Amino acid sequence: MKKFFFQIPFEQKNIEVKDDGTLVISGMASTKDLDRYDDVVEPTAFKETLPTFMKNPVMLLQHNANKPIGKFTESKITDDGLEVKGSVSYDEDGCIQKIKDGILGAFSIGYKPKKYEVRNAEDELIATENGYEKGFNWEDLYEKGVVRTIKELDLVEISVVSTPANPNAVFGLEKSVKGFFDEEMKSWKQEIEEKSQESQEEKETSSASEVETPEEEEICETDDLANEVIQKEEEHAEMPADSEDPVDETSDNSETPVETEEKSLTEEKTEIKALKEDVEKSKQGMKTLLKAYESLKSDFAELKEVVGKIPARQ
Repeated sequence: MKKFFFQIPFEQKNIEVKDDGTLVISGMASTKDLDRYDDVVEPTAFKETLPTFMKNPVMLLQHNANKPIGKFTESKITDDGLEVKGSVSYDEDGCIQKIKDGILGAFSIGYKPKKYEVRNAEDELIATENGYEKGFNWEDLYEKGVVRTIKELDLVEISVVSTPANPNAVFGLEKSVKGFFDEEMKSWKQEIEEKSQESQEEKETSSASEVETPEEEEICETDDLANEVIQKEEEHAEMPADSEDPVDETSDNSETPVETEEKSLTEEKTEIKALKEDVEKSKQGMKTLLKAYESLKSDFAELKEVVGKIPARQ
């Protein structure tokens, strides 16, 4: 994870010069002004990391790991935040005099957020370092009253840095936290938009494979079958009487050939009628399916057009 920084200005009254020329400097990271950004770093966020940092409490010059200038002797968490105190023992690049002159006048604390949460105005949990809570999306992060809180962080290093000519340019804790959350939200937004696009493409592909347009040849084959059945029925209806088989008087059957033929014809007509009804039902079903498919294609086209008009939130 990227490292973030915030500065703790230390005033001249917080600089103590010892007899051996060593400087003792101290500063305070206050969290009281963070409400203007709706971003908060809980003072207890430093609780787990301070003991580890104080095992090797090196003080650096301008974030240069090759330029240690001293070490921190005290660090504590108060109701206002983190307070640190350290001694400058090495005059790297003339830093001792620069601190006395106010040219170097701030601590810059490097940290990496570990645990954080985002809550809305109703104090409902929207997101954490693990992602969105169920039922929320990235747009909820921009709603009025949203509060973003860092619950735990890693204290990576503390440097003595230059004091900006403009006091308002001091990169305070509130601006640092805002920068972190802005980057996180941008990343979340991009990730969700990509997943949404993938989901939309999967739905379109799935719908296209499930609903296929009936081929023209299939419709023609159904119509030809129906016409063949109708033609066969008409041929039977027009059959002349003299075309019927002669009566076999020597037959021992109880039914005459004419009666047998009439019975067979009646049964065949019944079968043809049933087949005709089945064909009509099949044609109607295929037409209904085709109409549903055309409606579905139209709905998808409208949906894509609406989605395309939605502006991206910044």
